[in-house]
Amino acid sequence: MKKNFVYFLIVSFLVFLSLIYLFASSVDYKVYITQKSGNYYKIEQTNLWIKTSYCYEYAYYREVTLRTYGYGLVKGRIFFENGRQCQVDEFYKEVPVNYKTLGITMDGRIVQIDFLLVPTTTY
Repeated sequence: MKKNFVYFLIVSFLVFLSLIYLFASSVDYKVYITQKSGNYYKIEQTNLWIKTSYCYEYAYYREVTLRTYGYGLVKGRIFFENGRQCQVDEFYKEVPVNYKTLGITMDGRIVQIDFLLVPTTTY
């Protein structure tokens, strides 16, 4: 019985420390975003993009609060001024490509691309 209680205390303490780390390491940024396609938003005046899930907020150079959790750009949330919020699933960095670079879409079309979006965890 005493062994179970000690085990319970240790697990509870570790969960407590994890929660403190998660919330203590969140950072808020005031940024402007523009919705480019569905759940993809560009952070204006940067080379960073955000992928969300089921975010139905239209944004054209709209000021929002971007909250990131953990170390670097891992996960986060977007808070709109109307009170709505969206989960951030992924951060991408815009990488330039050579002029007239071609890409193939999922449905087999060949298109000229202007840049690549590469998953990132750094600013």
